[in-house]
Amino acid sequence: MIKIFDKETQKYLRSCGVSQKEIDNIKFTELKKAVLIKLNTVRTLINNDEFNEVDKHTGHSPAGDDMGCENDYISFDEFFPESTEGTDILNVCSTLANYKQYK
Repeated sequence: MIKIFDKETQKYLRSCGVSQKEIDNIKFTELKKAVLIKLNTVRTLINNDEFNEVDKHTGHSPAGDDMGCENDYISFDEFFPESTEGTDILNVCSTLANYKQYK
């Protein structure tokens, strides 16, 4: 867990005079860096034929209605501790775009 995503850390920084814009800039930089590291890790595992190790970096989304399809995805949940629905690459890109508008 990157501490900047912890609500208590953000609250503390704001109480020390750090603006929300500055916090969002830090979150943007740290999230982007961490996501690229994770994607590179998965890429390296696949490149090295370590296919079973990829599972450690995935999440699972069941169909739920017994009619749809189940989905496994590269999970980014560790960067969104309050998320209860799983965090995939599109959630991450949306978050990065929101942080980027404040840069």
